[in-house]
Amino acid sequence: MSDKRNLVNTGAGAGKALTKDTGPAVHPADRQFEAVLKGKAARARRLDGPPRVVIALDATTSMGEYLPERKLTIEAARAIAYPMFEKIGPGGLAQVVFFRGADEMQATQWLSNPEVVARAIAKVEHKGGWTQHNRTLAHVIREAEKHPIDEVVVISDAFEQRREHRPNGDILDDAIDQAAQLRALGVNLSIGYKGTVPGGCPLDRAGPSAEEAFYRIAKANGGSCFVFNPKRAGAAAKRFGEIAAHAVLKVNGDTAGAQVMLEHLQSVPFDMGAVEVDDVVPLRKCEQTE
Repeated sequence: MSDKRNLVNTGAGAGKALTKDTGPAVHPADRQFEAVLKGKAARARRLDGPPRVVIALDATTSMGEYLPERKLTIEAARAIAYPMFEKIGPGGLAQVVFFRGADEMQATQWLSNPEVVARAIAKVEHKGGWTQHNRTLAHVIREAEKHPIDEVVVISDAFEQRREHRPNGDILDDAIDQAAQLRALGVNLSIGYKGTVPGGCPLDRAGPSAEEAFYRIAKANGGSCFVFNPKRAGAAAKRFGEIAAHAVLKVNGDTAGAQVMLEHLQSVPFDMGAVEVDDVVPLRKCEQTE
């Protein structure tokens, strides 16, 4: 299948994020209640479909100002895709989502082949722009309302909050709300943090640190955070295999087993000291703006 057939464009004008300054005023509790009702329907038909996993990639380059592109190699992508499909088995499906640039988010169709998934990950080129986690989570919510999704894994190195000088950034409160909606829809959220490059700009310079933001988002979902180092293929393979195993337990109706696996995923230390990014050289020094 060609890339054009696989790719669904959700760029400018499509799938705007839930934010506090756009769209109708809806109380978060109302959205979560609605998600609970939809989640019950999704779980009722859970055994009718295959395991589904969304892999969401941050493909920005901090406006191209400070850091070189940190795209995933085909080797790193295969360390994600193959262990995952080894666990979910024939019939399992994965969708690759990525955001980049000023206002671009794209998603593949649902894919059933690990090599196709790996190549979809590796071919993503990065572009300068602010992070768009809100738009990404909103997309997964829409997909989960169509058919059950078991897992979403977000791989990122920043959570750039919206400010006057950053009008298209993310809103942490909205991301926390969206994570809770995903939980109600039966979608487990895992966040793989690639780490912030020393001297390359604390990309969280207008709010909580990236790791704190991701931890709060994952906590609202009941999910987990983990350190993702593309150069440590073995660790990545192990983690994605475990996430896929959790999806299979859910699909098979093994609630107790799924809970044990989830507790294991949550127990792995979120130790930022384990991220080795010294080999990434900043393009120029970042100056604090706030």
